[in-house]
Amino acid sequence: MKPSSRVIVAKSLLSSFFLGFLVLTPLTHAASVGELQLAGEGCQNTTGKVRLIVPSQSLYSVPLNLHVIKSEDVMIARKACTMLLPIVLDSNEKLVVEDASQKINVRLNAETTAKAQLEVFLAGTHGEIIKAETQAHGDSVKESLKLNQRGLVVESGCGEQVIVRANESIAIIGTGSARAISDNLRLKLKIVKCNE
Repeated sequence: MKPSSRVIVAKSLLSSFFLGFLVLTPLTHAASVGELQLAGEGCQNTTGKVRLIVPSQSLYSVPLNLHVIKSEDVMIARKACTMLLPIVLDSNEKLVVEDASQKINVRLNAETTAKAQLEVFLAGTHGEIIKAETQAHGDSVKESLKLNQRGLVVESGCGEQVIVRANESIAIIGTGSARAISDNLRLKLKIVKCNE
């Protein structure tokens, strides 16, 4: 085979390889997000911005934060906050939400329990409720609770009007004083081309 023929064959094989790769791999990019809305008597923030913190992974940070303080003279302190985040989609696109996570920093005195939960879903649907808790018995406890939902969290239909929602709540129960503060919610928001 002549050298020029070898080059043409090599280029042909290489083109076929990349074409196959593109067909099998979903085209994803970061979401086009609307105005964030936060509501609930426990929201530490009433307004805030959604930040794209790792563009290569379409990873976003959302200021869905709670700060719960319990004194010794009350048995229960509970707060909740919810978010609504519109996502703009074209008719041939769908939204894929992945890897939702949130950390809650807790400090408890004796005979006190802290419970946290998180639900991420699309408006009009229900999501999986992720829970975590810790207790202090004889000694005080300083701990980080982790709420994690790895992999696929929720997926929209093609071309739908989408609102991503999340509900977070923290309850502190017992006879001791305590405090709990949640970090920002992190999640991946990916736009995927629908199959034509």
